[in-house]
Amino acid sequence: MKKNIILLAFFTLSGFLWSCGGNESKVRDCAQQYLDAAGNFRFDEARDFITEESNSKITIMENFLKMIPENEIQRNLPVTNTIQNIVIEGDTATVNFESKSPLHTNNNTIKLVKKGHKWLVDLNLSIPEKGAKTSQGHNL
Repeated sequence: MKKNIILLAFFTLSGFLWSCGGNESKVRDCAQQYLDAAGNFRFDEARDFITEESNSKITIMENFLKMIPENEIQRNLPVTNTIQNIVIEGDTATVNFESKSPLHTNNNTIKLVKKGHKWLVDLNLSIPEKGAKTSQGHNL
C-alpha cells in the first residue's frame, strides 16, 4: 500500500513537471518550425504551424512574393532564425527572435496561442492591422 502511494505521488509529480516544462519546448518547436518555413518562403509548410484565422495573412505574403523577381528572392536566402526569448502567459506566448539573411539582420516578435493541446502562431496578433496604433499612439 505504501509503495503504491509513493508510486502514485511520483507519477503525479512527474506528470506535473512534464506538463510545466513541456510548454516552453512546445512553443519553441512550433515557433522555430514556422519561422524556418515562412522565413524561407515555404508557405505551404508554414501553414501547418498557424491558426486557421492566420491563413489570410499567409496568402497575402504568397501574393506579395509573386511580385518580386526570382533573383531578388534568391539573394535573400537562406534565412536563419534564432529564438532569443520566450514569455508564456496562460494560453499565449511571445517569442522574440533574430532573423538573418545574406542581406539583413532583424529582431522580431511573433505571438502564439494554445489551441487545445497545440501551440500555433497567430499572425493576427503578430502582424498588426493597418491603421492600428502603436503603444506610443502612432499609426501603423
